[in-house]
Amino acid sequence: AHDNIFNKDILGNDADYFTTHHDITHLIHEHVSSTINEQRKQENLRKVREVYNWDNIANAYEKLMLRAIGLKENEVLPSPARQIA
Repeated sequence: AHDNIFNKDILGNDADYFTTHHDITHLIHEHVSSTINEQRKQENLRKVREVYNWDNIANAYEKLMLRAIGLKENEVLPSPARQIA
């Protein structure tokens, strides 16, 4: 993966990183155990299922928006119908 803060935050130690084309060449020619690659793949799949899924992402955005308007998670937004009446 490209060596940047976003990839490192998500992949952590479960990837090899490159910054230049020379790094890519080195990674291609470097022998990495298939067992290690399989472990990395399984860990990254687990992250996708448990951390980077749409439910978690939507919930995180909802919490962020509620905080932005000064509400807590357990507070209910007023219904637009009640505001009109």
